[in-house]
Amino acid sequence: SGFSSVLVPIYLGELAPPTLRGTIGTLTQFALVSGILVSNLMGLVFATETMWRALFAVTPICCIIQLALAPFLLESPRWLLGRDAASLK
Repeated sequence: SGFSSVLVPIYLGELAPPTLRGTIGTLTQFALVSGILVSNLMGLVFATETMWRALFAVTPICCIIQLALAPFLLESPRWLLGRDAASLK
């Protein structure tokens, strides 16, 4: 999650049109803080002697979902331009 919290704002900043970069950056941080709130609320619910294993299972499940969806991400314009100068079009 630390990896994502650094790379996602950079990735979205490169993909967003200049007029929406600030808004998308703000929404990214809001989503991050909302995720922290949800994880704390889940901790309150699952922090029992019988449910703590389910709480630990949430993290690997989220990681597997992120890894499964990673091939569907778009290449950023900066990456495309750095790879092939003819891709400026």
